[in-house]
Amino acid sequence: MDDDLKKNLKSLARESEVKLARSILKWKLKREGRPVPVEEQLDQHSQDIVAKANDVLSRGGKRVWGELRNVYRGNSAKEEDKE
Repeated sequence: MDDDLKKNLKSLARESEVKLARSILKWKLKREGRPVPVEEQLDQHSQDIVAKANDVLSRGGKRVWGELRNVYRGNSAKEEDKE
């Protein structure tokens, strides 16, 4: 896959994530009876939410892969025997 296609797909995915976060945030604020901020603030909040969610998923994904590697290598059984 060439780099331009990858960049375009990443951009499309990011835009979709931000739009989804924006719509959920807007729905939540209306549901709680709170005022919806102006468009620029709403977009900024949505981008912040997406960035935080991606960070959490990235860190969590590393832990999952690490645990899978440990199980595959047999490290998990050795650690359980110590306890």
